[in-house]
Formats: sequence, structure tokens, C-alpha cells
Amino acid sequence: MAMNRAVLHSQTPPGVPEPKKSPTVRGELGRVSTILERNPGLTESQIRAWIFRRTQNGLWKHVHHVGRTVLVDMDGFAAWVRGER
Repeated sequence: MAMNRAVLHSQTPPGVPEPKKSPTVRGELGRVSTILERNPGLTESQIRAWIFRRTQNGLWKHVHHVGRTVLVDMDGFAAWVRGER
């Protein structure tokens, strides 16, 4: 009976959307300053605007938070830029 109870609690209730699964990190993580060093044609405000709107533009898969620090999967970001722009 204890096993049934554990199974019931792990399932999402009907009508509630499934939570987003955390994406896996495929490459090196870096800060906004790292992106700027590697891509001098981009501005800090442009990158921060993309990160702020990450759920609308699909960048959320490549952005990770560790406390207050925002880390970006560098390979994923480069692929996103090639695909989006």
C-alpha cells in the first residue's frame, strides 16, 4: 500500500500541465561577459533582453540559474543564434 501512495503522489493531477523539464547542459557554461568576449558584435543589453524573453524566443533551454548568477550554455547559445538570427 505504501508503494501505491508513492506512485499517486509522483503523478501530475488531471488538468495540471506537466512542469518543464530541466534541460541538460551540453557544453561549457559562461556568463554574459563571456558571450561578449567571444562575440564583439553583440551588446550586453541585447543579450540581456534575449535572456529576459527566453521563454518567448526559445533560449530558455540554454539558460541556467545558480543562485543569482545567470549561466548560459555556450554551445547552445551559438546554435540558437545561428537558428534564430
